[in-house]
Amino acid sequence: MFDESIASVSKMMLLFKISQGVVLFLQVSVLYFQANNITIESEELGTSIFQSDWLGQPKDITRSLLIMMARTRNKLRIESFGVVILSNNLLLKIYKATYTFIILNLSTSKNRSH
Repeated sequence: MFDESIASVSKMMLLFKISQGVVLFLQVSVLYFQANNITIESEELGTSIFQSDWLGQPKDITRSLLIMMARTRNKLRIESFGVVILSNNLLLKIYKATYTFIILNLSTSKNRSH
């Protein structure tokens, strides 16, 4: 009876860890995807301003648009603690590393049980 309760608790803990991993996986995916979208949209902003009718605007608006176009020359990058740039490429590397870790962990646990 005691062994059954330990087994059920360990199964519940495993289920909790898996659900925790899935939630974390989804949160990171949304964060990196949105960061990548912001980067892409910021790259197109200067071109969009230039293609608008900015020359026919009053001087103060024209000056502001010129400043915005000059500032969009530098790429907008969303960084995590100044260490890594959040992008889809980095997200793909995280997915690959996670997959490798899980497969390696499963293969070593199978070897230990045999």
